[in-house]
Amino acid sequence: MNELGKEALYSLVASSMSVVGPIFLMVVSAVLLTPDAFAANASNMYIVMLFATVVSLQLPSIILRIDPLNTIRDDLERMVILTIPRLIPGIIFCSALFFVLTSIQKIKFNSWGFSLLIFTSIGYQAYLGLLNIFIRRMAIYKQVFAQLFFLGGQLLFVLILIYLVPDSEWIRIVSMLGAIAISFVLIFFLNEVSDASTDTTNPRNLHWEIERYAIWLIPLALSNFVLGYFDKVYASNILAGEYVKEYLIISHIFSAFVILPTAINRLIVPKIFDGRMSIDIIKTSKGLIMISVLIMLYVLAGGAIYAGLKYIFKSTLNSIDFIIIILVATQIARAIYLILVTELHRQYRSSNITFIAVVSALSYVLLTFVFHEGGIIAVCLCALFAQSLQTLGVLFYVASSAKKTRPLA
Repeated sequence: MNELGKEALYSLVASSMSVVGPIFLMVVSAVLLTPDAFAANASNMYIVMLFATVVSLQLPSIILRIDPLNTIRDDLERMVILTIPRLIPGIIFCSALFFVLTSIQKIKFNSWGFSLLIFTSIGYQAYLGLLNIFIRRMAIYKQVFAQLFFLGGQLLFVLILIYLVPDSEWIRIVSMLGAIAISFVLIFFLNEVSDASTDTTNPRNLHWEIERYAIWLIPLALSNFVLGYFDKVYASNILAGEYVKEYLIISHIFSAFVILPTAINRLIVPKIFDGRMSIDIIKTSKGLIMISVLIMLYVLAGGAIYAGLKYIFKSTLNSIDFIIIILVATQIARAIYLILVTELHRQYRSSNITFIAVVSALSYVLLTFVFHEGGIIAVCLCALFAQSLQTLGVLFYVASSAKKTRPLA
């Protein structure tokens, strides 16, 4: 197997682990926890994911844009130095978000619980930063091992905590903290590894561009959280316990569809950011064929998953067939977005990306409040509309920038 083939295989494995691992952990929790404990743990996990969008002011995303240093240890030290001054404003943002959540959903935590959520979100951002250091260096096999430690550690702690405190609402949170600690054991194995810096072909100092670019990443991350998780937050707080289990498992299974675009991005994003590859192929007939094949694969996979679910268990959700069709269509739109948006990131057009995401997220929330009486089907339809709006907006900007893109070095 040639080098590109090995990279593609490792990228697919890493992407599969990042998507399938959380689904497996959710299924294990659904089987072993009571419906109420499962819903409470799921709700806490979503709060951590929300806090993680702002607690470090999106430092892991910035790492993808910074040229690597001589060693991985140097990159980790730089990450710590860049993180510390971002934590104070990040925690203030988290506190504001928490105030909104307690006002809307009547969530009640003491200071210990809130601190644990904040600490976990910081740890999760540190883990994502480590992962993005590996992605930026195109060290795909290291990504695989980092995720193996992270997911394996979570599974171990989940099983132990379910045995010790089966009704606790903090099982997933404490498990994530333990897994993060295990993941960073990797640092000790990587201290003496001297990876060559990426050979960037762009000699300009883009520090000021990166900082300006980073300003827009926070509202972008919040909007993407709404687009990706609002239906799940709705389900975990509105639906009855058994319905929560079923919908969250089904929706997370279909979220596995992002494996393919994620695997593609792990390979092409560092090369596109370094100016060694262009996404212009998407604008050609070959690009249209690739997208058509992607859609066909998604439809076939959706049909196979649907048949498997029908065979494994009898659904209690109303109109489950229609829900699955909506979920597949939403994932198709999301896949196209994930591939196209890389071009706008390369051009540092984060303001354009953020504007599209904010408009899409706001439309999602407003439509949900208007049509929420239609239940989970209405929420899923609103999600499909919002994701399609985001994808079409990015497609418009990519097409309009065809003649304005910086030439490759």
